[in-house]
Amino acid sequence: MRIGAARAFAALCVLGGAAAWGQDLGADHRRWLEEEVPYIITEREAEVFASLGNALERERFVAAFWRKRDPVPGTPINEFREEHYRRLDYANRELRGAAFTPGWRTDRGRMYILLGPPRGIETFEFHNNLHDTQLWFYQGDRRRDLPSFFHLIFFRRQEAAQYRLFVPGADVPGDLLRGPARSFPARDMEQLLQISPELARAALAVDASEPVDLVGGSAGLGSEAVLARIESSPTLAIRNDDLDAWERYRDRVSAEYSFNFVPSEAAFAVLHGPDTTPFLHFSVELDLADLSMDRSSDGARAFTTLDSTLEVTDAEGRLILSDARESFLRLTATQLESVHGSTLAYQDGVPLVPGRYQVMLILRNRVSSQYTVAEVSVPVPDVSPDSPALSDVVIGFRTEAMADAPPGVFRTFQTGSTRIHPAPGAVFPIGGIAHPAFQVLSPAPSHLVRRALLDENDAVVLEDSHPAPKSGRSLVVEPFHLEGADPGRYRLRVELRDLAGALLAVTEAPITVSPRAVIRRAGVFVRRSFDAKRPALLATALGDQYWAMGRLEEAEALFRRAVAADDPAVPQARWKLAAAHLRAGRVEAALGLLLPLQYTHPDQYEVAVGLGLGFYLKRNFRAAVVHLERAAALGPAPPGVLNALGESWASLQQPDKAVRAFRRSVEIDPEQPQIRERLRSLESGTPHEP
Repeated sequence: MRIGAARAFAALCVLGGAAAWGQDLGADHRRWLEEEVPYIITEREAEVFASLGNALERERFVAAFWRKRDPVPGTPINEFREEHYRRLDYANRELRGAAFTPGWRTDRGRMYILLGPPRGIETFEFHNNLHDTQLWFYQGDRRRDLPSFFHLIFFRRQEAAQYRLFVPGADVPGDLLRGPARSFPARDMEQLLQISPELARAALAVDASEPVDLVGGSAGLGSEAVLARIESSPTLAIRNDDLDAWERYRDRVSAEYSFNFVPSEAAFAVLHGPDTTPFLHFSVELDLADLSMDRSSDGARAFTTLDSTLEVTDAEGRLILSDARESFLRLTATQLESVHGSTLAYQDGVPLVPGRYQVMLILRNRVSSQYTVAEVSVPVPDVSPDSPALSDVVIGFRTEAMADAPPGVFRTFQTGSTRIHPAPGAVFPIGGIAHPAFQVLSPAPSHLVRRALLDENDAVVLEDSHPAPKSGRSLVVEPFHLEGADPGRYRLRVELRDLAGALLAVTEAPITVSPRAVIRRAGVFVRRSFDAKRPALLATALGDQYWAMGRLEEAEALFRRAVAADDPAVPQARWKLAAAHLRAGRVEAALGLLLPLQYTHPDQYEVAVGLGLGFYLKRNFRAAVVHLERAAALGPAPPGVLNALGESWASLQQPDKAVRAFRRSVEIDPEQPQIRERLRSLESGTPHEP
């Protein structure tokens, strides 16, 4: 089978499968898939498009399809899309085949759509010895892996037939000549050379630089490979990571973001804050070219809002932390120009109790409805305040002295006045300088820090030693010169040893030395930090995590610590401790915490539900219904709250209101036989002891 026909056959196979899966494709979307983009869409894209369930999803897919092919994303016109439809229109108007075959389905139309207009066309028509033939001349593009100069031949055997692609090797030069079947290649070549030396040469090889046998007529060996590269060239540079992200995250992002995934790189590290509390620090970097922003009317400012969602699950799959934030980003035109070609780094840090976690950060750009995701599995060690230890090592590309930092401050990738700028991927040029940063916890004056760069065979390439810092928690940052390290992958090993050389702790991080002279770095930073200096906030955050794990005693101890800190800006510590009291049956203690909050936080769901349940347990049903009804109005009430509300109304001789509460409860959870029985009793008027 000829290469062109093989490509068309493969495309039709994909589209045939798509048609089978997408029987409900509307006419416009079926035409787009089968007639407008069959030569430039990847098989994966065609499969996903045909599997989409509604027209709105397909419209979003089409918009993302063109956007990721846009060569200049910052302009209002998509040059690739405009050029593609210009070629398609020309093919359908000027290159139609026999029997009204649409131009896009012909060999000439396909090649025109793939390659654009040729540099020149030589036409051979009404020739006594030659079928109607066209010779197209192209200058290739090395970026698309095409020869610098090549020819394409199209010919037709009868005037009523349509032009088809001539494939050197699969077709023979004699096929271009009129008359009976040819069997003498040398004579055929002689005739072709008399008609046109360029045509004769093109009949033996598509690539103009490939050596050919013009005397014997033997075709070169590379034509089918060149034609295959031509056929596949529109899809070679197309990444399908947006489709992978759609399949993986479509239930986690709203519909308008579905196909608008952009790639990113991330760095994660566990550093230790007050009382050696572990904090997960992270930096997610994305290309500024992927960061669409709105412009002010005068063009002097650009701005957008970034929404982040952080989810941390433990080894049992329990969600122990969910944090959503928004960050407003504004840059002047001068700032944008100065950081052109760099990346944006979104950075934050959160405290985590010891354990092993799966971390997912979703970062969304409101202006363009684009998103990126960073995921990592993170072990968080339980570090004793009295035992020597090392934190994770952060491989930075730069350190910065923060002159305005107060003593002892702990922020994202910063301790005291030292801030490290992490290099996601830890890639450095030959002879570059890395800035590894880490903490030495509980150091002694006699401790030494040894750093060694190890190659893939664990051989030491570079190493040095330094005395350990005098105090813990501060970042140890010493430039590490990579001179002498050839391009390749390495590991930076950091060891803490005592005076006798005994190994006390070790940590490692990968480093890649690249042959490139310049590595792109972050030029714009959006940095958030957990306020670690506020004991109430820190204790409450950690208590929440223990509570989610079911480790209630540890959670309660932290909530008590948070309440004892008496921070008016952390009122949630009180209602969380009140929940722990209620769970343990300490109703008076819970009400003592919650009653003052009904005036300062009247619209807080946790306050209303806590008061309602507290009064219910005290059998003060009149007060209970006031707060439980308010809780049900403030947020989604679970069955337990609705059941307490129902029993309270029933005790107040209000069966209609009790029935309404119980019905809502069994709608949420039908598997409540006792509540169903209670509901039937109330509906029938049968007495029932609550």
